[in-house]
Amino acid sequence: MVRPAHEERLAELPMAGGSLSVHFEDVADLSRQRRDFLGNSGLFVHTKEQPRPFCEFLLTMVLPNGETLDPLPARLVQIVPYGEPGLMLQLMKYPDNQLRIIDDWLANAEVNSGDAGTSEAAFAPDDMGSELDDMVMDEGSDAGDDPNEEIDSEPPLLEEEKPEKKRNDSAVFSVGSSRVAMLEQLRKMTPNERQRLATIANRPVRSMLMRDVEASVTYFLLKNPHISQQEVIEISKINSINHHVVTAILANKQWSSSEELRNNLVRNPKTPVTIAIKLLSGLNIKHLRELAKDWGIKTQIKQAALRLVLQRGEG
Repeated sequence: MVRPAHEERLAELPMAGGSLSVHFEDVADLSRQRRDFLGNSGLFVHTKEQPRPFCEFLLTMVLPNGETLDPLPARLVQIVPYGEPGLMLQLMKYPDNQLRIIDDWLANAEVNSGDAGTSEAAFAPDDMGSELDDMVMDEGSDAGDDPNEEIDSEPPLLEEEKPEKKRNDSAVFSVGSSRVAMLEQLRKMTPNERQRLATIANRPVRSMLMRDVEASVTYFLLKNPHISQQEVIEISKINSINHHVVTAILANKQWSSSEELRNNLVRNPKTPVTIAIKLLSGLNIKHLRELAKDWGIKTQIKQAALRLVLQRGEG
């Protein structure tokens, strides 16, 4: 759990100009926060102590190994008194390099926990027999980042690379590379190259591409013929996806039949509100009750969930 270094001092935080240090207790907690909150410039801190409402301060995050990140301006946006008591914080200026530091740390932690030096053809595609289609999207376009945009248009295409820059993506990675080496190779690739790789990558590579900063890469992961429903369920939890990814997931009847996946998409801030509300009717009463009490989701979704609970007569 993420906890303040000095909980007893929370009540003494001034409305502005104070400082707060929080510590991630373990790798699992950091990974969960990265998936659910940090990608959306937020952080959930477990504590029963309550500071002044809406106060602003400099927030310092300490990783599980004791590494301290640069302080960031933050503010308290919500006190959560029920369930797991704590505070919802908003990071007001969250530089991309801090996310990269956290992603690198998590990747190295995974390696050190047991799979470092593993020899496998991790970047060999599951099926090398098929030709890789020239599926590329329009570089520099931010279409799809707004969760309330129209969703019936095709995703924008990245500018196609010049012929002299093209290369065989399956040959970029050496067989038997360690996870750290493979991540380094991924960083050197252009978005176009990572998109093409996503359509043929095997499971270890797909697990890394899920975290790609370009939502278009995730979109192309869904075109990989070997991607499993469980992987798609994991993708549905990621806050960096866009509405093109959401609609591509729901277009597949097998994937969208999963209750867990539908619940994840309803909770995902990148799912358009109109789609999230439609998905509510396919959720069970347990999930609807949870959504009706969850102040962390959009008000329209929360209210629609409450209406369904009352309509079913199980409020």
